[in-house]
Amino acid sequence: MATYQQYTNGNGNGSIWKVWTALLAGMLVSMTVAYFTALRGQGVSRAEMQEYVDKYSPYNHDKEVLALQQATQDKEIGSLSGHKDRIYDLIKMLQDKHIGYDRDLQDHEHKIKLIADYIEAEKTPKR
Repeated sequence: MATYQQYTNGNGNGSIWKVWTALLAGMLVSMTVAYFTALRGQGVSRAEMQEYVDKYSPYNHDKEVLALQQATQDKEIGSLSGHKDRIYDLIKMLQDKHIGYDRDLQDHEHKIKLIADYIEAEKTPKR
């Protein structure tokens, strides 16, 4: 029982203060070491990072394939745009012809009406 009380109650040497002092001293030393390590600038340089990206980036390996695909897409988009413009031109041409045909039909209808009126006038007896 005495041995158990010795561990639970402490031995009277102020062990809690020793633990806190050791903890704070350890934190102070580790923060000081971290601060001076950061000041030395040991880290990854911009050139090293760029070299890593160039070497291991999947985009850089597929850059030629992507450029080829984009060029093919651009060519197909241009072709479709040309077809669309051609279709619009044909539609406009057909609309212009349609307007001309309507004008001709109206002219013919007017001439037919004049001839029909003349024939009707000839049919009626003269006084």
